[in-house]
Amino acid sequence: MKRLGLTTEAEENGLAQARAVGGALVGSHVIAAAMLGYSPLAGSALALALAGLWFGGAASSLLNGKGARQTGVLLALLMAASLASPFWSYGKALLARGWMV
Repeated sequence: MKRLGLTTEAEENGLAQARAVGGALVGSHVIAAAMLGYSPLAGSALALALAGLWFGGAASSLLNGKGARQTGVLLALLMAASLASPFWSYGKALLARGWMV
């Protein structure tokens, strides 16, 4: 886009930050998925933390009053519920035994 003259320097910095956040988001989900396979108890705790992040994003969107982004809020709530699901299975054992993996 820069080659065509369609972005300014401020927009390029914003795109770079968006890519960095996207990379962190993908990386954190990959690590949680890998930990679910390697150690389900630890992976479920990581997935629960990611669920909290998705839920916080949905709550933030609702509190900001962005009415046009209702599909984004619904997606974030569904992601939070799906990421919390491993903790529903392993959470009782994790809370009863502690972090003995």
